[in-house]
Amino acid sequence: MSEESKEITTIPFADFTSKDLEQIHKFRENGMLGIAQITHVDVERSMALYLDGKTYRQIANVLKISKEVILFLSHKFKWYEMKEQYLEELKATLPQKIIDSKLQSQEFFMHLIHAYQKKISRNVDKYLRTDDAQWADNVDVKDVNTLIKITELLHKLNNESLGNPNDKSMVSLNGLTESGVTITKTGANSVEITPKSPFASKLKQFADLKRQAEQANIVPPKPVHDIVVESKTEKESENKNE
Repeated sequence: MSEESKEITTIPFADFTSKDLEQIHKFRENGMLGIAQITHVDVERSMALYLDGKTYRQIANVLKISKEVILFLSHKFKWYEMKEQYLEELKATLPQKIIDSKLQSQEFFMHLIHAYQKKISRNVDKYLRTDDAQWADNVDVKDVNTLIKITELLHKLNNESLGNPNDKSMVSLNGLTESGVTITKTGANSVEITPKSPFASKLKQFADLKRQAEQANIVPPKPVHDIVVESKTEKESENKNE
């Protein structure tokens, strides 16, 4: 028995069952019959099918190669490790690929919208210019419905987040103040507005501080009491009686 065959264990690991490992062991003991007829093209195709999620039996049926040969190639060249690396790379690159795909889809939808708008607007413009109902009748309702659906899909893609949801997008607006302001999106329905100029920022801080001080120094109104004033004649009559 060769050293290579001694390395075969019947304990299941990776995607090999105990039966699969026994078949690989017997295939090696029998001299690996049929391996000489396998070309590099067969190996490449079998690995590609494996990465696509096909089972060993499915790969054997597609390529018309015995399952024992496919199992041996997978075990020999560690296809399962290659698949794990492939999935790790896919996991790392897939989010950016999805973003790129959405952007490309948006661009394609824009081309479609422009095409249908141009097709529909020809008859619409002629109707508005001539007031001839014939041009209005020539507008295909199916084209209009298609345009509406494409526009809705474009808006749906545009509303979806294409970046990091924790990222705060910023936009500068001029004209609101002398030096402009910076608007930071802090949530789905909230923004934070801060002055763009450091000088304007200090003025805002001072105004806030002054307003707080004014509120703290407000003197509460004094209670009002009723004062009774006696008339002079009533005071003189009291003195005479004494």
